[in-house]
Amino acid sequence: MANILSILRHGIRSLQKMQRRARSGQNGYATRYGLFRIGCKQRLIIVQISCTHHDNFARSLPHSWDTGYSGAVVDSNLLNITMMNTTLSNSSSIAECVIAEPLADLKTQVQQWLKFEKQQYDNSRVKQVERNGTIFTMWFSLWDLWYYSEKTIEEAEVAVIKSLDILFEQLDLIAENWPSEMKIIIHEAIDTTFLPGWHSVRTGPRGSDPHGECQRSAVLLVEQWNRALDMRAIRWNGGSMYIYNTNEWLLDQVREQQLYTSHLSDANGMGANQSPWNNVRSGCVKTGKKLGETMTQCSDPNAFLFW
Repeated sequence: MANILSILRHGIRSLQKMQRRARSGQNGYATRYGLFRIGCKQRLIIVQISCTHHDNFARSLPHSWDTGYSGAVVDSNLLNITMMNTTLSNSSSIAECVIAEPLADLKTQVQQWLKFEKQQYDNSRVKQVERNGTIFTMWFSLWDLWYYSEKTIEEAEVAVIKSLDILFEQLDLIAENWPSEMKIIIHEAIDTTFLPGWHSVRTGPRGSDPHGECQRSAVLLVEQWNRALDMRAIRWNGGSMYIYNTNEWLLDQVREQQLYTSHLSDANGMGANQSPWNNVRSGCVKTGKKLGETMTQCSDPNAFLFW
Protein backbone atom coordinates (compact mmCIF):
# COMPACT_ATOMS: atom_id res chain seq x y z
CA MET A 1 0.00 0.00 0.00
CA ALA A 2 1.34 3.40 -0.92
CA ASN A 3 1.11 6.30 1.48
CA ILE A 4 -0.44 9.60 0.75
CA LEU A 5 -3.83 10.13 -0.78
CA SER A 6 -6.71 8.42 -2.50
CA ILE A 7 -10.18 8.94 -3.85
CA LEU A 8 -12.87 7.74 -1.46
CA ARG A 9 -14.17 4.34 -2.50
CA HIS A 10 -17.81 5.22 -2.04
CA GLY A 11 -17.32 8.80 -3.14
CA ILE A 12 -17.93 12.03 -1.27
CA ARG A 13 -21.61 12.69 -1.61
CA SER A 14 -21.57 16.02 0.15
CA LEU A 15 -19.09 17.95 2.23
CA GLN A 16 -21.89 19.01 4.54
CA LYS A 17 -23.02 15.41 5.03
CA MET A 18 -19.42 14.36 5.65
CA GLN A 19 -19.06 17.03 8.30
CA ARG A 20 -22.22 15.86 10.03
CA ARG A 21 -21.23 12.21 9.83
CA ALA A 22 -17.52 12.45 10.58
CA ARG A 23 -17.84 11.62 14.25
CA SER A 24 -20.36 8.84 13.64
CA GLY A 25 -17.99 7.09 11.25
CA GLN A 26 -20.28 7.04 8.22
CA ASN A 27 -19.26 7.38 4.60
CA GLY A 28 -15.83 7.05 3.12
CA TYR A 29 -13.10 4.52 2.41
CA ALA A 30 -9.60 5.22 1.19
CA THR A 31 -7.38 2.76 -0.63
CA ARG A 32 -3.95 4.42 -0.75
CA TYR A 33 -1.81 6.66 1.35
CA GLY A 34 -0.32 9.85 0.03
CA LEU A 35 -0.82 13.17 -1.61
CA PHE A 36 -3.59 13.53 -4.12
CA ARG A 37 -4.85 16.65 -5.89
CA ILE A 38 -8.35 16.74 -7.33
CA GLY A 39 -9.40 19.38 -9.85
CA CYS A 40 -13.09 20.03 -9.21
CA LYS A 41 -15.82 22.45 -10.16
CA GLN A 42 -16.24 24.87 -7.30
CA ARG A 43 -19.94 25.44 -7.87
CA LEU A 44 -20.70 21.77 -7.14
CA ILE A 45 -18.78 21.52 -3.88
CA ILE A 46 -21.81 21.82 -1.59
CA VAL A 47 -23.97 19.30 -3.43
CA GLN A 48 -21.45 16.92 -4.94
CA ILE A 49 -17.75 16.94 -5.79
CA SER A 50 -17.43 16.54 -9.56
CA CYS A 51 -13.77 16.26 -10.51
CA THR A 52 -12.25 16.89 -13.90
CA HIS A 53 -9.02 15.04 -13.15
CA HIS A 54 -6.94 13.47 -10.38
CA ASP A 55 -3.23 14.04 -9.84
CA ASN A 56 -2.13 11.13 -7.68
CA PHE A 57 1.31 11.03 -6.10
CA ALA A 58 0.72 7.80 -4.18
CA ARG A 59 2.41 4.71 -5.55
CA SER A 60 1.91 1.00 -4.97
CA LEU A 61 4.69 -1.26 -3.81
CA PRO A 62 6.61 -2.98 -6.63
CA HIS A 63 5.69 -6.67 -6.86
CA SER A 64 9.38 -7.60 -6.82
CA TRP A 65 9.99 -5.86 -3.49
CA ASP A 66 10.79 -8.27 -0.66
CA THR A 67 13.29 -6.44 1.58
CA GLY A 68 13.33 -3.38 3.79
CA TYR A 69 10.26 -1.27 4.54
CA SER A 70 7.05 -1.86 2.64
CA GLY A 71 5.10 1.39 2.90
CA ALA A 72 5.63 5.13 2.58
CA VAL A 73 5.84 7.27 5.70
CA VAL A 74 5.95 10.98 6.52
CA ASP A 75 9.75 11.09 6.76
CA SER A 76 11.97 8.15 5.81
CA ASN A 77 15.00 9.64 7.58
CA LEU A 78 13.05 9.92 10.82
CA LEU A 79 11.87 6.33 10.42
CA ASN A 80 15.38 5.05 9.84
CA ILE A 81 16.81 6.95 12.79
CA THR A 82 14.05 5.80 15.14
CA MET A 83 14.16 2.15 14.10
CA MET A 84 17.96 2.04 14.36
CA ASN A 85 17.92 3.44 17.92
CA THR A 86 19.79 6.56 16.82
CA THR A 87 19.29 9.87 18.57
CA LEU A 88 17.59 12.50 16.46
CA SER A 89 20.29 15.01 17.34
CA ASN A 90 23.03 12.85 15.84
CA SER A 91 22.63 14.01 12.24
CA SER A 92 25.97 12.55 11.14
CA SER A 93 24.56 9.02 11.54
CA ILE A 94 21.56 9.49 9.26
CA ALA A 95 23.34 8.28 6.13
CA GLU A 96 24.65 5.23 7.96
CA CYS A 97 21.23 3.92 8.99
CA VAL A 98 19.27 4.34 5.76
CA ILE A 99 17.24 1.22 5.03
CA ALA A 100 15.87 0.61 1.58
CA GLU A 101 12.57 2.48 1.05
CA PRO A 102 10.78 1.69 -2.23
CA LEU A 103 8.16 4.46 -1.96
CA ALA A 104 8.59 8.21 -1.70
CA ASP A 105 7.87 9.70 1.71
CA LEU A 106 5.69 12.79 2.15
CA LYS A 107 8.57 15.23 1.80
CA THR A 108 9.62 13.64 -1.49
CA GLN A 109 6.04 13.51 -2.79
CA VAL A 110 5.57 17.21 -2.06
CA GLN A 111 8.72 17.99 -4.04
CA GLN A 112 7.39 15.84 -6.88
CA TRP A 113 4.14 17.78 -6.74
CA LEU A 114 5.91 21.16 -6.84
CA LYS A 115 7.81 20.14 -9.95
CA PHE A 116 4.71 18.61 -11.56
CA GLU A 117 2.56 21.64 -10.79
CA LYS A 118 5.02 24.05 -12.37
CA GLN A 119 5.10 21.97 -15.55
CA GLN A 120 1.31 21.83 -15.72
CA TYR A 121 0.89 25.57 -15.37
CA ASP A 122 3.67 26.26 -17.84
CA ASN A 123 1.62 24.21 -20.29
CA SER A 124 -1.61 25.94 -19.18
CA ARG A 125 -3.35 22.58 -18.68
CA VAL A 126 -4.93 23.64 -15.42
CA LYS A 127 -7.20 26.65 -15.66
CA GLN A 128 -7.65 29.20 -12.88
CA VAL A 129 -11.19 28.01 -12.21
CA GLU A 130 -9.81 24.52 -11.55
CA ARG A 131 -7.19 25.97 -9.25
CA ASN A 132 -9.93 27.60 -7.21
CA GLY A 133 -11.85 24.32 -7.09
CA THR A 134 -8.89 22.06 -6.30
CA ILE A 135 -9.06 19.86 -3.20
CA PHE A 136 -5.97 18.22 -1.74
CA THR A 137 -6.35 14.97 0.15
CA MET A 138 -3.68 13.39 2.33
CA TRP A 139 -3.47 10.23 4.40
CA PHE A 140 -0.33 9.31 6.28
CA SER A 141 -0.03 7.36 9.51
CA LEU A 142 -0.67 3.70 8.74
CA TRP A 143 2.89 2.65 7.99
CA ASP A 144 4.37 5.20 10.39
CA LEU A 145 2.42 3.66 13.28
CA TRP A 146 2.95 0.12 12.03
CA TYR A 147 6.71 0.56 12.34
CA TYR A 148 6.83 2.76 15.43
CA SER A 149 4.70 0.32 17.41
CA GLU A 150 7.76 -1.95 17.48
CA LYS A 151 9.69 0.58 19.58
CA THR A 152 9.26 1.46 23.21
CA ILE A 153 6.25 3.68 23.83
CA GLU A 154 8.57 6.55 24.77
CA GLU A 155 10.54 6.30 21.51
CA ALA A 156 7.37 5.88 19.48
CA GLU A 157 5.63 8.89 21.00
CA VAL A 158 8.61 11.12 20.18
CA ALA A 159 8.55 9.84 16.57
CA VAL A 160 4.79 10.49 16.28
CA ILE A 161 5.13 14.10 17.45
CA LYS A 162 8.04 14.73 15.09
CA SER A 163 6.14 13.10 12.21
CA LEU A 164 3.19 15.44 12.68
CA ASP A 165 5.50 18.44 12.95
CA ILE A 166 6.97 17.46 9.59
CA LEU A 167 3.54 16.77 8.10
CA PHE A 168 2.34 20.28 8.88
CA GLU A 169 5.61 21.77 7.65
CA GLN A 170 4.85 20.13 4.30
CA LEU A 171 1.28 21.45 4.39
CA ASP A 172 2.71 24.94 4.90
CA LEU A 173 4.99 24.40 1.92
CA ILE A 174 2.06 23.38 -0.29
CA ALA A 175 0.01 26.36 0.91
CA GLU A 176 2.88 28.75 0.20
CA ASN A 177 3.05 27.52 -3.38
CA TRP A 178 -0.70 27.50 -4.00
CA PRO A 179 -2.05 30.83 -5.36
CA SER A 180 -5.56 30.53 -3.93
CA GLU A 181 -7.00 29.24 -0.66
CA MET A 182 -5.81 25.72 -0.05
CA LYS A 183 -8.57 23.18 0.65
CA ILE A 184 -7.50 19.85 2.09
CA ILE A 185 -9.05 16.66 3.47
CA ILE A 186 -6.86 14.73 5.92
CA HIS A 187 -7.72 11.29 7.22
CA GLU A 188 -7.13 10.40 10.84
CA ALA A 189 -5.07 7.32 11.65
CA ILE A 190 -6.78 3.95 11.80
CA ASP A 191 -6.18 1.20 14.33
CA THR A 192 -3.67 -0.96 12.48
CA THR A 193 -4.41 -3.92 14.76
CA PHE A 194 -7.73 -4.40 12.93
CA LEU A 195 -5.95 -5.01 9.62
CA PRO A 196 -5.66 -8.62 8.39
CA GLY A 197 -1.91 -8.19 8.02
CA TRP A 198 -1.52 -7.42 11.70
CA HIS A 199 -2.79 -10.83 12.74
CA SER A 200 -0.74 -12.70 10.16
CA VAL A 201 2.50 -10.79 10.78
CA ARG A 202 2.25 -9.77 14.44
CA THR A 203 -0.20 -11.62 16.72
CA GLY A 204 -0.89 -14.77 14.70
CA PRO A 205 0.65 -18.20 15.39
CA ARG A 206 3.81 -17.28 13.50
CA GLY A 207 3.73 -13.59 14.28
CA SER A 208 6.46 -11.44 15.84
CA ASP A 209 4.22 -10.15 18.67
CA PRO A 210 2.73 -13.24 20.37
CA HIS A 211 2.26 -11.45 23.71
CA GLY A 212 0.67 -8.33 22.23
CA GLU A 213 3.20 -5.71 23.33
CA CYS A 214 3.23 -4.05 19.90
CA GLN A 215 -0.55 -4.30 19.72
CA ARG A 216 -0.97 -2.34 22.95
CA SER A 217 1.49 0.28 21.74
CA ALA A 218 -0.26 0.58 18.38
CA VAL A 219 -3.62 1.33 20.01
CA LEU A 220 -2.08 4.07 22.17
CA LEU A 221 -0.20 5.57 19.23
CA VAL A 222 -3.36 5.82 17.11
CA GLU A 223 -4.99 7.84 19.85
CA GLN A 224 -1.93 10.06 20.22
CA TRP A 225 -1.61 10.62 16.47
CA ASN A 226 -5.26 11.63 16.05
CA ARG A 227 -5.27 13.84 19.13
CA ALA A 228 -2.11 15.64 18.00
CA LEU A 229 -3.47 15.94 14.44
CA ASP A 230 -6.68 17.57 15.69
CA MET A 231 -4.78 20.02 17.90
CA ARG A 232 -2.47 21.10 15.08
CA ALA A 233 -5.38 21.40 12.65
CA ILE A 234 -7.07 23.91 14.97
CA ARG A 235 -3.96 26.09 14.96
CA TRP A 236 -3.18 25.75 11.25
CA ASN A 237 -3.96 28.86 9.18
CA GLY A 238 -2.76 27.76 5.77
CA GLY A 239 -6.24 27.19 4.35
CA SER A 240 -9.44 25.20 4.92
CA MET A 241 -8.90 21.76 6.46
CA TYR A 242 -11.38 18.92 6.99
CA ILE A 243 -10.38 16.07 9.30
CA TYR A 244 -12.14 12.80 8.53
CA ASN A 245 -12.54 10.28 11.36
CA THR A 246 -11.43 7.27 9.36
CA ASN A 247 -10.80 5.13 12.42
CA GLU A 248 -14.36 5.42 13.71
CA TRP A 249 -15.69 4.63 10.25
CA LEU A 250 -13.53 1.50 10.09
CA LEU A 251 -14.54 0.32 13.55
CA ASP A 252 -18.21 0.87 12.70
CA GLN A 253 -17.89 -1.36 9.62
CA VAL A 254 -16.47 -4.15 11.78
CA ARG A 255 -19.02 -3.69 14.58
CA GLU A 256 -22.00 -3.57 12.23
CA GLN A 257 -21.07 -6.81 10.49
CA GLN A 258 -20.37 -8.60 13.77
CA LEU A 259 -23.62 -7.42 15.37
CA TYR A 260 -25.68 -8.36 12.33
CA THR A 261 -24.23 -11.87 12.07
CA SER A 262 -24.88 -12.32 15.82
CA HIS A 263 -28.49 -11.10 15.41
CA LEU A 264 -27.82 -8.20 17.77
CA SER A 265 -28.13 -4.43 17.58
CA ASP A 266 -27.07 -1.54 19.80
CA ALA A 267 -29.06 1.44 21.08
CA ASN A 268 -28.30 3.38 17.89
CA GLY A 269 -29.66 0.62 15.67
CA MET A 270 -26.28 -0.60 14.48
CA GLY A 271 -26.60 -4.24 13.51
CA ALA A 272 -30.29 -4.00 12.67
CA ASN A 273 -29.55 -3.75 8.95
CA GLN A 274 -27.42 -6.05 6.89
CA SER A 275 -23.76 -5.02 6.62
CA PRO A 276 -22.41 -4.27 3.12
CA TRP A 277 -19.51 -6.64 3.93
CA ASN A 278 -19.60 -10.39 4.38
CA ASN A 279 -16.01 -10.46 5.61
CA VAL A 280 -14.40 -7.82 7.85
CA ARG A 281 -11.49 -9.88 9.18
CA SER A 282 -9.43 -11.19 6.27
CA GLY A 283 -8.28 -9.72 2.98
CA CYS A 284 -9.61 -10.62 -0.44
CA VAL A 285 -6.12 -11.27 -1.82
CA LYS A 286 -3.96 -13.90 -0.20
CA THR A 287 -0.22 -13.36 -0.60
CA GLY A 288 2.70 -15.70 -0.56
CA LYS A 289 5.76 -15.69 1.64
CA LYS A 290 7.40 -12.88 -0.29
CA LEU A 291 5.95 -9.40 0.05
CA GLY A 292 3.94 -8.48 -3.02
CA GLU A 293 3.71 -12.08 -4.29
CA THR A 294 0.05 -12.59 -5.13
CA MET A 295 -1.28 -16.12 -4.83
CA THR A 296 -5.07 -16.03 -4.94
CA GLN A 297 -7.89 -13.52 -5.13
CA CYS A 298 -11.36 -14.01 -3.71
CA SER A 299 -14.26 -14.57 -6.09
CA ASP A 300 -16.32 -11.63 -4.76
CA PRO A 301 -14.09 -8.61 -3.85
CA ASN A 302 -17.12 -6.44 -3.07
CA ALA A 303 -17.95 -8.67 -0.11
CA PHE A 304 -14.61 -7.96 1.60
CA LEU A 305 -13.91 -4.86 3.66
CA PHE A 306 -10.16 -5.34 3.17
CA TRP A 307 -8.48 -5.93 -0.15
